[in-house]
Amino acid sequence: MKRYLLDTHTLLWYDTDPGRLGKQALRVLQKSTSQIFVSPISLFEMQLKLRRGKLPEAAPLIADIQRILQAYDFHSLDLTIDQAILAAALEWKHHDPFDRMIAAQALSENLVLLSNDRQFASLPGLTTLW
Repeated sequence: MKRYLLDTHTLLWYDTDPGRLGKQALRVLQKSTSQIFVSPISLFEMQLKLRRGKLPEAAPLIADIQRILQAYDFHSLDLTIDQAILAAALEWKHHDPFDRMIAAQALSENLVLLSNDRQFASLPGLTTLW
């Protein structure tokens, strides 16, 4: 079974506007043989942006996140201490702390990251799919 981690926008778009997803990402998300993980970091990022008025479309997802994750058969992937240290230590010019933590989780868990963010392509060892 192939294992994947969703970037923040991937989770949001899958729930609110699946047409924005890449064909490969959508195919993976709809496959019953894919094991899909969501980082709490993504929910933290969405909630911060929602609170700042930058992401109002995330409100229904955040309000009912447990039921939605269960309905999609997505699994939570908690951030470990080692992953937090790795996120800060990555030799990567990209400084967004949310992306760094999500990348560290994908790397340490050997997960393919479903993301449209081209910044991830510059991180050695990280596999992305869109």
